[in-house]
Parts: sequence; C-alpha cells; structure tokens
Amino acid sequence: AAVCAKGRDTPPPVAELEARVGAYLRAVDAASGGGGVDVCRMPEAAFGPEVTPLAANAPVSSDGEAYGWHIDADPALLPPSPWTDCFGRYPNRSPGKPRFVTALVYLSPEW
Repeated sequence: AAVCAKGRDTPPPVAELEARVGAYLRAVDAASGGGGVDVCRMPEAAFGPEVTPLAANAPVSSDGEAYGWHIDADPALLPPSPWTDCFGRYPNRSPGKPRFVTALVYLSPEW
C-alpha cells in the first residue's frame, strides 16, 4: 500500500497504468460528448494521511469468521473529512460530483 506514499517516486509500471486509465476515461468522455474529465489519485482529504493515494484493498476479518472490505470507492461511506465538508456524502456517479474509480490489477511475480 505504501508503493505510492507521499515522498516516494511513482514506480514506472504504476505511472504507465495511471496514464492508460486516464487516456481511456478521457477518450470515453470525449466520445460521449462529455464536458471533460480530470483524473487524479485519491486525495489525502478523502481518507486522511494514513491512507496512501493508491491503496491496496484486502479482506478484513475481525473474528476469523466474518469478512468485510475496506471502504472502497464509495463516497457515501467516507469518514468525516475535508472531502466530505466540501462534497458531502453521495452515491457514486451522482451528476456534478467527483466519481471514484477502482482499478483491479493482478501483478506478476516479477513486479
């Protein structure tokens, strides 16, 4: 999860993935007559400084029996933060609100 922590250089494969995802989303937006799209990493204001801008998601087990997931790309479930002060809590894909997008990437053993 710390691969893209503040103060660390972005590894070239991560930068390439970000560039490709951004290019794809901009192309889809342009093809659909959208008004433009900005693509960025999750800002610190959304989850706080303890969550890196690119975070690994993993199952969470509190008792070894029941599993859940970290809050993931759901602006309606964000904790109180400067982000919620500015944008509020809302269903993802609400018109005029920032959208959260998750990219699921399976890494090779060499990476």
